[in-house]
Amino acid sequence: MDELKYSKEDYETCDIYGNDDTEISCYKCRLVKCRKPHTCGNCGDEIPKGGYALCESGFMDGGAVSCYTCVPCMDSWISESRGKEDSE
Repeated sequence: MDELKYSKEDYETCDIYGNDDTEISCYKCRLVKCRKPHTCGNCGDEIPKGGYALCESGFMDGGAVSCYTCVPCMDSWISESRGKEDSE
């Protein structure tokens, strides 16, 4: 994982979408290496096969849901949130 700016734990705990446990059951969040291309749920860019992404999944309204977020979006979110923590 040498192409990542932060640790695996930093990505998996960044809480980019502010998970609300009342809306999603069986919620899982993990850093994955994609086996096929996906679209980033944040910026809409393509995450290529072999690229890293944050995969969030669970069940909502009786059906399975999942969302992939690209590393650049997560890096921006983590940097911004750490900047806010530093200034407080």
